[in-house]
Parts: sequence; C-alpha cells; structure tokens
Amino acid sequence: MDTTRPRLTPEQALQFAPDASAAQNAQKLAKPGQWQILRCRPPVIWGEIQGSALYKAAFDLDTLEFKCSCPSRKQPCKHGLALVLSWAQGAERFEEAEPGGWVSEWLAKRQAAADKKSAKAAAGDEAAKPVDAAAQAKRLAAREKKVQGGMDELRIWLDDLLRGGLAHARTLSGSHFERMAGRLVDAQAAGLAALVQELAGALRLAHWQQAAPQALARLGLLLESHARQPSLPPEFQADVRTLIGWTVGQDEVLATPPLADDWLVLSHRDGDLDTGNGRFRRQWLWGRNSGRAALLLSFAFGGQNLNPPFPAGMTLPARLCWYPSATPSRALVQQHDAPQSLPLPATLGYATLADALDAQAAQLALNPLLHLLPWLLNAVIPVPADQGWVLRDSAGQAVPALVDDGWSLLALSGGLPLCVFGEWDGERLRVLDAWCDGEMLA
Repeated sequence: MDTTRPRLTPEQALQFAPDASAAQNAQKLAKPGQWQILRCRPPVIWGEIQGSALYKAAFDLDTLEFKCSCPSRKQPCKHGLALVLSWAQGAERFEEAEPGGWVSEWLAKRQAAADKKSAKAAAGDEAAKPVDAAAQAKRLAAREKKVQGGMDELRIWLDDLLRGGLAHARTLSGSHFERMAGRLVDAQAAGLAALVQELAGALRLAHWQQAAPQALARLGLLLESHARQPSLPPEFQADVRTLIGWTVGQDEVLATPPLADDWLVLSHRDGDLDTGNGRFRRQWLWGRNSGRAALLLSFAFGGQNLNPPFPAGMTLPARLCWYPSATPSRALVQQHDAPQSLPLPATLGYATLADALDAQAAQLALNPLLHLLPWLLNAVIPVPADQGWVLRDSAGQAVPALVDDGWSLLALSGGLPLCVFGEWDGERLRVLDAWCDGEMLA
C-alpha cells in the first residue's frame, strides 16, 4: 500500500456527490460487506457490487475520474461515490492487485484519448482550418449592432423607470422586467439581462431602499463604461464586455501564459441558472505561494452533469490560465498533478479585516464593476449578533457574516481565532469554509 499518497477524508469523498440523494445512497453502499471485491493499485481503485446487476466501478485518485457500468446518468453515480467513500473510510478494505480485464480496458481507453488530445495540441495551427477574416468581421459587426440596439432600448427603459420612481417600480409586475430581460437576450447581451433580473429581485427585498439603488448604479455604470470603451484600459474593456455578455473561448484562455502554484482548494457552490435549463458551479482556489485567488466556473446544460469538483481542503499543484480582466480571478486549469494533503499556513490570506478592505479598494480602483470578492481571513472569531453573526478580527473590527450554521462554526473555534473563507459582496461575507488547527468545516 502506498502510504505516501494523501488520503481523502469521508467528508471530502462526499463532496463529489452530484446531489443529496446520491450521497445518501452512497453512504448505504459504502458499509462493510456491500462490495463483492475492493481492489487497488494506486492511483486507481476499483470494485464490484451487486445491484439489479453486477456493477463495476473505478476511480483515479490522481485525475479524479470516475467509471461505472451502471446506467445512471449521474456523474458520479452512487456506486462510484460509494467506492471512493469506502476508500476514505478505510484503505485496508482494499486488496492490492494489478489492474486487469475491464479496469485495464478503461485505463487503455483513457490513455488513448489523452494521446489523441496531445497529438491534436501538438499539431496546433497546422491542422486548424483557415479563418475567413472577412466573414468573421462581418459576424462581429452584426452582433455589435444588435448589442448596441439592446443597450439603447435599456437606456430608455431605465429613464422611464427612474421618472416613475423606485417606489412605483416596486408595484410593477414581474413581466415588466422579464420583457426587458428577454429583449436583451435577443440582442445577445445576456449579462445585461441578468442585471435587469437582479434589479427586479432587489426591488422585492425588505431593504430595497439600499439594494435597488445599488443595482441601478451597477447597470448605469456598465452602460456608461461601454459608451466610453475607447478611453478605457484594455483590461477593463474586457471586464465591461464580459458583464454585457461577450464570451472568451477556452482555447484562447489556455493559450495565455499560465501561473504555476500549489492551490488550496476551497468549497464549491452549485446553483441553477436563471434561464432554468442548466446548472453552474463556483469553486475558489487560493495560491499558497502567490497569494492569488482563482475562480473555477463551470456549467452544465440539459441532462449534463457538472464535472466532479476538486475536494475542498486538499492542495492542487496546477498551472492556471486567466480570463482577461483588470483584476483577473476567473481561471482555467491548464494542467494539474495529484491533489496533496498539506497543513494550512497560519499566514495564508488576510491578517485583519483592514487588510482585506485595502485589497478590495485596490481592486475596485482597477475595476469598479466588481461585485463579489474572495476573502481568506486567517484569524477571526465568529460572534452572535442581534441580526445574525459577525466575524471579529484581532483589532476588534467586525463585519456581518452569512453563516449556514453559526453555532457549529463557533464550536469549531472554541471562542479562539480561526481561518475563514467566503465571498464578500460589499455588505456581508458569505462563509464557505473554516479551519481550526487543521480541522475543516465546509
């Protein structure tokens, strides 16, 4: 048995679950005696379990890839998840053996696919079809015209909304905002459509007097920034176009110079897209050497599954490429090695809230359209307050915090400082992770 390989904890294994039901079923199938065979030759583990048929599941501990013969559309299915959970609960349950039969076939197919991908990448531009520059420019001009038309309509719509006042806007039906959002989608400005829906949501909040003007200001600033694009720095122009709805191809991003680091993997958040036809995942990484935050944003549409996340709490040696931005945070993994279990440095992140706010000010100076900022606070104490929870630092400063289970967080800290990661929206910090003496609460 390879004792140098980092071990997943049961909590980390369950993070691969595509939904709560898969996690619940996997816990039942991970009990001793459920599997006919459990074998390993790290980094690969595999097993066979009897269900309505004999199902065969495998998992690569380095690449985090699953395989199962069952017909489930979930990725991973309950069998694959149960296999990893069994490994996390006790590797001694797995018999060491050489991969053979169906496991060898799976490994061979993966290697063939990897070789094909490498050959295609090596061929590069030689195999690429020639680009019709004139046709490409014509398509770009046509879209620019459509987007501009949608933005012109949005300006008129906002002027009418403001003339009536925000109190009157609260009485408007949801269809009033949906029509404008739909028009922007037709104009290929989906980002602006999302901001219109955000404004509609802000008007329904109890504290709408604060939330609605902020949403309006963000829309107005984006429209004004777009009108002044030629005078803006190129990096900020990229932020403006991204918020409007322009996309950058992954191949283009992966062609940029990467940053290699050992990235601390932080919790992920899954959610449904506003369009209702897909899901998204946001997972943050934090460079242990660079001190940079990186956002991995992925999508799945229709019946597709989101790829399994990297397990929170592990460290991922990886090379990341960044989407263009004045304050780059969204990234793609160009290449990564096997996840590692490393202790959390006491100095990683911000020592005080003042340090975090200084970093926010520096980023907003480059990109005033920023909405969510990643904060890794290395010494704060959760404190119950009149309206929820706050996090207090060593200097006695505090910020409001949105915590799913504040009492568990307080119990983890024991009243002492702990490391907390979350997303700061300018008003409160949504807590996603916490560590205390190496113990993680996701």
